[in-house]
Amino acid sequence: MKKLLTSLLALLTCFTCATAVACGESGNNSGNNSSNTGSSNTGESSNTASPDEEDELKDAVDYLEALYKDENVETRADYEVLPAIMGYPITWTVDVATGVTITTTDSGKVIVDVDELLDENLTYVLTATVADGDRTLTVSFTRVVLAAPSLIPVAITEAPVEGVAYKYHVYQSTLAQDLYFAGDTAATYYYKTTTNVEEAVDIFAEYVDGSTTDFYLYFVKDDVNQYLGVKVSDDGAHDNIIYGPTKVSTFVWNEDLGTVTTHLDATKNNGGPNDFYFGNYGTKDTISCSYLSYAGGEGNNVGHLVTIVDKNSITPEVKVEESKEGLNLSKTDFVGATEVDLPVARHADVVVAWACESDLVSIAAGKLVITAPEAETTVVLTATLTCGEVSDTKEFTLTLKPASNLPAAGSTLTIPEANELGVALGGEYTEGKYYVSGVVSSIKNTQYGNLYIKDADGNEFYVYGVYSADGQTRYDAMTNAPQVGDTITVYGVIGSYSGSPQMKNGWMTAYTAGENGGNQGGGEGSETPVDPPAVEIPEGALTASVSMADYAAANSWANGTRYGEVVISEGFTVTATGTPVGDYDLNTGKYYTSGTTWRIYQTENATLTITANEGLTIVAVKVSYAVKNTGCLTLNGENIDTDTLVAVNATTISFGVGNTSTATNGQAQITAIEVIYTGSASGETPAPHEHAFVEGKCECGAEDPNYVPEGGETPAPEAITTIAGALAGNEGDKATFSGTVSSIYQAWNSQYSNMSFYVTDGTDTILVFRAGTLVGIGDEVSVDGTVTIYNSSKQIAAGATVTITTAHVCSTFTEADCLNAAKCTVCDKVNGEALGHTDADSNGVCDVCETNLSASTTTASKTIAELITSEGWTSTTTKQQFNLDENVTVKVNGGNNSGKAYEGTHIRIYATDSPAGTLTITVAEGYELVSVKVTTQTGTYAFLCVDGTNVDISNVQTSVSGSSVVLNSVKNGSDGKQVRVLAIEVEYAPIA
Repeated sequence: MKKLLTSLLALLTCFTCATAVACGESGNNSGNNSSNTGSSNTGESSNTASPDEEDELKDAVDYLEALYKDENVETRADYEVLPAIMGYPITWTVDVATGVTITTTDSGKVIVDVDELLDENLTYVLTATVADGDRTLTVSFTRVVLAAPSLIPVAITEAPVEGVAYKYHVYQSTLAQDLYFAGDTAATYYYKTTTNVEEAVDIFAEYVDGSTTDFYLYFVKDDVNQYLGVKVSDDGAHDNIIYGPTKVSTFVWNEDLGTVTTHLDATKNNGGPNDFYFGNYGTKDTISCSYLSYAGGEGNNVGHLVTIVDKNSITPEVKVEESKEGLNLSKTDFVGATEVDLPVARHADVVVAWACESDLVSIAAGKLVITAPEAETTVVLTATLTCGEVSDTKEFTLTLKPASNLPAAGSTLTIPEANELGVALGGEYTEGKYYVSGVVSSIKNTQYGNLYIKDADGNEFYVYGVYSADGQTRYDAMTNAPQVGDTITVYGVIGSYSGSPQMKNGWMTAYTAGENGGNQGGGEGSETPVDPPAVEIPEGALTASVSMADYAAANSWANGTRYGEVVISEGFTVTATGTPVGDYDLNTGKYYTSGTTWRIYQTENATLTITANEGLTIVAVKVSYAVKNTGCLTLNGENIDTDTLVAVNATTISFGVGNTSTATNGQAQITAIEVIYTGSASGETPAPHEHAFVEGKCECGAEDPNYVPEGGETPAPEAITTIAGALAGNEGDKATFSGTVSSIYQAWNSQYSNMSFYVTDGTDTILVFRAGTLVGIGDEVSVDGTVTIYNSSKQIAAGATVTITTAHVCSTFTEADCLNAAKCTVCDKVNGEALGHTDADSNGVCDVCETNLSASTTTASKTIAELITSEGWTSTTTKQQFNLDENVTVKVNGGNNSGKAYEGTHIRIYATDSPAGTLTITVAEGYELVSVKVTTQTGTYAFLCVDGTNVDISNVQTSVSGSSVVLNSVKNGSDGKQVRVLAIEVEYAPIA
């Protein structure tokens, strides 16, 4: 009945998003009615790594809100919450007396315990109080305990009757929830599901003419029968779920499973005939097709055609029997100490009590806890199911094995031994690696090298991924990638997936080409697995590092702009160089805010070079990069793993770019660079370190500016009046200076009324953190604040007084708008709107933008969303022609993709079409065009230009002339693809 849902792992996947929130970008979670309130004690704050002591606790609360705002909003099951966040303890409370309680287990886990048998929904507020000593902050979440369902499914026990409406249902035992087919596909492999029976579609049977055993299954969509089925994909690699108006698959009743099954003569990878049922794997909220032979396997849930009845019409005997049938353990063989979730009953009002007489097994907080035995032991676990006065039991035989039963890591296993070990681990993997040899019998994936090997007796073993002997080169890049008939030895961890044993990511340490096919001429090879050599760090070595996101912000880098040089702590220069390919501009060195990466490209033969200043020696280098499967760094032709130190011991090191995927254009997306070094630059101060002052002196020679000799007076600190002075100052120093806002670090937060931004005086730049003044790029400001240190960088602490002395005319708060010349220079435009024209010679034409001032202009505009509705466009509609008003016509031209409508919001113009897509705007006879504005979606992959002129006019009111203008979708580097149009606005006037 009560299922302990451990949501922590899922929550931690939100870390990247939550980090942004922790930096102050938390939004208003109105959808979940969460609120963030708090109280704090006053007093002087101590020096910490944070810009402001109060912000540390608030960041923890922001992080907590991001973790939980979308979790367990509506549930009938217990769930777990964190007892602490970022080192701060949490106290959880609810505002209701019954229906929900907070409990803490002996191991310290905090559980929100909900009543699963409520007659109606219960709304409650869950509040977390996060404490830092006497100071606390709170965050609250509005949650709902769902009432126990009044309508429940009952599986039919014989073949379906023609004309009767059924639902297709899967009881997902791992999460104790009912899933129903919702009438659509989520992908080629899955049907979409719903947990709400009222949203499920009706399923009908239609018997084949003249048959009493074979029938079709269908549902009705838009008054058309949609027939369900299974079909081999075009590439033969998958067995896809399908539905449509064509009858493809016939079904029969399977008496053993009590469900419907279908048959295919050929299945994926030409595996031969097979029978299928519809069901569910593990924790996926979908219905998929599966081989009949998988039914009853661990984690597999069989689906059924069901009728829907009132729960009160089901007798306790039936509830207990159905719950007993659906009660299964995820595995029954265990190696060493472990714990697993225990399943709950099919029906909410059936209580399951677990018991085991062995001292090696205990039940705690919905989990089966196993102590490692000294020798292999068999125990019996008993589940007692009770509903009212009715009770029954179900027994499970468990095999417990000591950890010492595992073969020694590094040993060689036969294929039967490897299979046995994989099954015994039940979904887990060994910590150590093992050798297994065999002849390649089939290859399932030519990119990763998923393949089967077999021995002389025909026993097969699955290897999920094959790599070179050092683990660095994937199958599709190996010079001797094994083929069918080759003999290989693989070295890797062993476990199982969905009950099937396998080795994951095996390193091929020995290889002999097969006589028939295979790698002819490949010869024989044998290697010992290679672990990267350890990097020896000499005593006294120092570290310098740079984060690309921080560096870009500090230096006002623009998205998509090339920057070929980075300076690390003034001691090391990093240069990125490459040769352009074809007609493309040089991409190497471009910075992208999406993922905050600095990129270099294999297609441009790019090189990343790190050079040390005089007097410094590079000991080791670590370059971190994102999305490794798009490319990686190489050294001497070998791939270098991300976040791995590379031994150097030189003053210069150069990296190239490798390509780990044949399907992608290789590019190394660099996120950070770290250099470990020795020495000091001649005549320069050694690298910064934590000073330890003794009587005003540090052993490095630095003097404590605040040191007061005994009997002396504290010297008055010199006033800081420049950004350079602030950057050279000490934490706590007061600073007053002027400058210009160069970039926005954190946008205006309406909840906390602050924002963070960089200020420059043309020479130096500093971050002003969480100031309470709304500023825009280009504003001239005066700053009165306090110097603080965060991540070894000087900045102005939160709460500084910022005054705008001169507001920039383009204060749009977006860097792209402010850097757009059309918005800053043409007639003092703001957001594309002219503030005024200049006509010094009084000829009726603007001297700046050449607008005909004597003619009265008309504006015609429409959004694509309203056109999609009025014109009935879909993703199959292309090459549209439409009117903005009675005088303005727009025509979409191009290949077979340009003009397609998506998401009800936009149409797409493709640069990659043949011919390339264009947008032609024409005004009626007697009129001339004055300007056009095409609004495009953020993140578009291409841009518009006027009649072939390569200037981005997306989202810009652009002056044009004549009766017609052609807007081209132009490739933007190697990633150029499409422009997504949201709205079109045209200004025109009578011909003078």
